[in-house]
Parts: sequence; C-alpha cells; structure tokens
Amino acid sequence: MRRPVGATTHAAIEAAIARLLNAADGKPLTIAQLAAEAGLSRATLYRAPTLVEKFRVAARQCDVVRTPQNSDRVHVLEAEVSILRCRENDEIRELRVINRNMAQHIQALSLLVRDREREVKRLQLELSECGRVVPLTADVLG
Repeated sequence: MRRPVGATTHAAIEAAIARLLNAADGKPLTIAQLAAEAGLSRATLYRAPTLVEKFRVAARQCDVVRTPQNSDRVHVLEAEVSILRCRENDEIRELRVINRNMAQHIQALSLLVRDREREVKRLQLELSECGRVVPLTADVLG
C-alpha cells in the first residue's frame, strides 16, 4: 500500500491545482503539468488520489474553450443552473415544511394512541374487578 502524502505535499498540490486552473486558457491540463507545477514527481502526486481526481474533474471543466459562440451558450447554461438551484432550494424548503407537519401529525397520533392504550387498560382493569361481561346490543351501539 502506498504511503499517503504529508501535509506540506498536500498543500503544494492544492496550490498547484489552484494556479493551473486560474491560468487555464482552454488547453487541456495534464497530470504532468500538475506534477511540474507542484515540484513533485508524478509518482508522489499519485499518492494523493483524491487531489488527482479533483484536478481531473476541474481540468475537464476547463477544457472548453470559451469562444464567442459557446460563451453565450455557457451564460445561458449558467442561468439555467441558477434557476434550477433556486427551484431546488424552494423544493427543499417545501419538503422541510411538509416534514415538520408530518412530524407534528405523528406526535399527535402518538398521543392519541397512548390515550387509547390507557383507556383499554382501564377498561380491562374494570372488567377484571367486575368479573362479568355484558354484551352490547344493537340499540346501545346506536
């Protein structure tokens, strides 16, 4: 098993990722570039797999060259993402309200069940003390 990188190396990789992403000009970013920027070998870099994956994901996002044609499309998509996030937040808020209401209903029903159980126990005790059961007739049941 590979030994994970230390805190200093981790910080160097994080800083290199930030520098490369900030300087990205639409050309593909590579692991070799990241290793060179961090001043590390690729072998050392691969001992930080979460950072390598983070870099790969970010690099894929930077691969799109923003030309005037696709720049407009990017703005439209960013606006759509913003709208979807707002809808998602609204939906989450609504679901939290529903969840809170359901919790209140459950609590109320739990109290009713507890009261019914007490009533059943009381009636069982009364029945055991009385010793006889009188059947209910249809006219009593209403």
